[in-house]
Amino acid sequence: MKYIRFLMKKKMTKKEALIKSLIWRFGISIPVSFLLNLLFLKEINTSVVLTTVGALAGIVLYYLFDLLWFNFLGDAFGFDRVIEENSAGSRDDLKNQPT
Repeated sequence: MKYIRFLMKKKMTKKEALIKSLIWRFGISIPVSFLLNLLFLKEINTSVVLTTVGALAGIVLYYLFDLLWFNFLGDAFGFDRVIEENSAGSRDDLKNQPT
């Protein structure tokens, strides 16, 4: 339970939300989508097109959802808001504090 409370106090910058969504898309979502499309359709060209369209839409929607979550919906669940990159309380500030 202590670990969950620690996670809930973390703040995320807009840049971190964007990087997170890109890593998810290019590292996990796109390869899995392509393989599933290829498995079911058995056509490389159609699989590439479907995966590309889905990936582009997914990147934008995931990023917007993260911003929505941390700015509005997260409050209902006790999560902090997205903060500007160099504002007080950013993760950079947390990293530079003595332990």
